Amino acid sequence: MNVIQSIRKAPIKVNQQVVKHLSLGLYRNFALAIKELISNAYDAGATEVKLKLDLKNEKIILRDNGRGMDEKEFREDYLHIGLFKEPSKEPDELGRMRIGTFGIGFLAPLPYCKTLKIITKKRGQKLALEGEIRAEDFFTKGNWEIKDHEVEYKIYESDLPSEEG
Repeated sequence: MNVIQSIRKAPIKVNQQVVKHLSLGLYRNFALAIKELISNAYDAGATEVKLKLDLKNEKIILRDNGRGMDEKEFREDYLHIGLFKEPSKEPDELGRMRIGTFGIGFLAPLPYCKTLKIITKKRGQKLALEGEIRAEDFFTKGNWEIKDHEVEYKIYESDLPSEEG
């Protein structure tokens, strides 16, 4: 049984360029959204990605064996919409070049779900992080301001071996 060590909140940040990208309809269909999530796993060093369709419970589960994120990366990188990262001129530890640079990949599944649940653990660490983003809020609240939206997340000790992400 996992014992929750703490429950915390983190704000979602947004860059002005995101509006332009969204207006162009980057993720016009579900297949493109799934492709983006797989690209994110690739950029995180994943060599395996599993996609499970749970039609009975209306869930899609995407699991990978990438590096994972710690709390700092979750708060400062993952939740920072539009965070630009200069493309590396060097390949990663697997000899691959990074695909993404604009920090908008987490937006990909939002039009296709009510809630986006993230469970991650940084490779080499024991603590896992689990958070939920209410996707509906991005599409159903008229004058909703993203700066006012916080993501609640839990930190707990993972059952996974520390060498796994």
